[in-house]
Amino acid sequence: MKIQIENYYGNDIVIIDYCLRDKSEIKEDVLKDIEGIANEKGYNVADVEEGALIRVQQENVDNTEEEETKALIELIADLNNYLLNF
Repeated sequence: MKIQIENYYGNDIVIIDYCLRDKSEIKEDVLKDIEGIANEKGYNVADVEEGALIRVQQENVDNTEEEETKALIELIADLNNYLLNF
């Protein structure tokens, strides 16, 4: 599964490729959990593409650059914690 994180304007920030044990389609409960994690950090799940790609996009640009960077780091850490312990 790949998670593509984008800024508010749709520009790629980072793409993380997770090699999960269950390589089938993304399950609905996993997608809901990922969306919950993203929402907590000011991001949302923009869409899910075939081939297990989830696009996560920043929801607003009202934060300072420092706050945006902190939220991005926390988002990646939380996604890693969730998916690597999956």
